[in-house]
Amino acid sequence: MIQVYADGSLVYDSRLDDLALLELKATRGLNKSGVATLVMPREHPAHDAFTSYRTVVEIYQDGALQFRGRALYPTDDFQLNRTITCEGERGFFRDGVMRPYLYQ
Repeated sequence: MIQVYADGSLVYDSRLDDLALLELKATRGLNKSGVATLVMPREHPAHDAFTSYRTVVEIYQDGALQFRGRALYPTDDFQLNRTITCEGERGFFRDGVMRPYLYQ
């Protein structure tokens, strides 16, 4: 059983036909942030629920957390199927800004 949540609301459940995705792929690596890709049809109830750099996506397999990250820019194809690419939690650290400071 696989479940996908976006900001705490259920987006995909492998047991429910109403929340079907066209594709779901997640990769993880040692010392890497990981990437997840979701492709949903235009009829999906959560088609417009993803906000870039803000929506937190969690993927569970049999109740165990497998991936946690944030959604990046969604893209649509000619049939209006939406592809959402998510970067893993380690990618959050790239947003930190260290201001230059002169230590004396």
